[in-house]
Amino acid sequence: MSPSRLRPVIQSLALVKPGDEDSLVAGIQQNMQVEPVITTMSTAVATSPTAKKKPSASNEPVPGFNVRYTDSNASAPRKFAMP
Repeated sequence: MSPSRLRPVIQSLALVKPGDEDSLVAGIQQNMQVEPVITTMSTAVATSPTAKKKPSASNEPVPGFNVRYTDSNASAPRKFAMP
């Protein structure tokens, strides 16, 4: 996640004082892992308990990713949401 994407989220949630965003951005980047995931629509439909199966389900690859973040201070919960 780039600083240009993280900074507006940090500011909108008022997670730190104005001007202190850079240190939080650096901490987030150090503690975050992004893992690419490629699947197919038919696999996604087959594993979804609520999805209706369609005979024309595409077998095209569907890109996605998992994001993991571990804060160094577990006693200070933070919520993050990307726009």
